[in-house]
Amino acid sequence: MPYHYLLTASGPDCPGLVAQVTRVLYRLGCNLEDSSMTRLRGEFSILLIFSSSKPFVLKTLDKAFREIGRKNLLTVHVKLLTTPEMKKSLATRPLTLITAYGTDRPGLVYRLTERLARSRVNVTDVTTHRSASRRGAGYILILEAELPASLTRARLQNSLRPLARRLGMTVTVKPVDSVAL
Repeated sequence: MPYHYLLTASGPDCPGLVAQVTRVLYRLGCNLEDSSMTRLRGEFSILLIFSSSKPFVLKTLDKAFREIGRKNLLTVHVKLLTTPEMKKSLATRPLTLITAYGTDRPGLVYRLTERLARSRVNVTDVTTHRSASRRGAGYILILEAELPASLTRARLQNSLRPLARRLGMTVTVKPVDSVAL
């Protein structure tokens, strides 16, 4: 039975961070399963799940990442995941892509995700981008989500229209094409 771990790391962006972190995993005989890694302005963040056929003492993993952390001013944390935590992570419904774009203003992400939460939509991934234009700052919000069985994409799209109008945004709801991932 494989053992699963969650690794989080963040610090100043520089070339080679992904290679350095994954080199440690490779040398320990671990397999990278799921990850999200991104740069936000000058900071780089890593969130990943890896597995191993043998259990590690967390101090061993901390020691393995200590040099990378020191050298790159990277804060690294590793957590052992339990079997129930791993089972929860499996998608139970087809994924839906919700995109919203318009003029940036405070509360856009909150108001849209709060509306989704009231509809029992489970958001699984969020990406936002702010851009400048002649008309002011633009904002793009991309959400990946699981809809409850009782809610179709078309019904969700229709229910979001009034909110989108109030926020001055365009919102679309469509299936995630598994090939495009």
